[in-house]
Amino acid sequence: MTADIEFSRIISVNDVIVGDPLKKVIGAKKEECEALAKRYGILAVTSLKASLKVEKIKASDVYKVSGHFNAGVEQECVVSLAPVPDSLSGNIEAYFTDQKQPSTIVQETEMPDESEDPEFAENGEIDLGELVAQMIALELNPYPRAEGVEFDEAKHTSKKPNPFAALKVLKGDSE
Repeated sequence: MTADIEFSRIISVNDVIVGDPLKKVIGAKKEECEALAKRYGILAVTSLKASLKVEKIKASDVYKVSGHFNAGVEQECVVSLAPVPDSLSGNIEAYFTDQKQPSTIVQETEMPDESEDPEFAENGEIDLGELVAQMIALELNPYPRAEGVEFDEAKHTSKKPNPFAALKVLKGDSE
C-alpha cells in the first residue's frame, strides 16, 4: 500500500478465519475527510462511516468484503456554483485473494463474475478504507444542482452558422 492514500484501514487476510467473519466499523477523521474532498475535487466530505464484514470463502483463497457505507458530501452546483450538500450511501461487495493467479484468457463478450476473478491482496493485506473511498467516488453526483436551479440552454448557446451553408449557395439551393 502507498503512503499517499487518504483513508487507509488495512487488515491482514491472516486475521480472517473460515466461519468467523471479521467485522469492522470504520470512520474518517477530519483530516482524512479533507484529503478525500481534495481527491474527489469537491467542496467537502463532511462525514464517512462504513460497517464491513470480511469473510474467507470455504475451500478457497478468496476473501469477501461486504457491508454498507454512509457519507456526507458537499459539491459545487454545476450551474450556480452554490454549495450542494448530499448524503451518499451504498452497499459494498468485493472479492480479494492473497494468491497470485495466472491471468486467464476470457472471451471478449464474456465478463467474469467478480467472485471468479478477485482482486489481488498485495502482501496479504486488504485496505478497507481505500475500498470504501473508491465506492464513494462511484456514488458522487457528476452534475450536482442546487435546489430550484435550472440551466437555460438558449442563454448559453450561440447559434453558429451551418458550415455547409456556403455549399448550398454554390449549388443554387436556398435555405
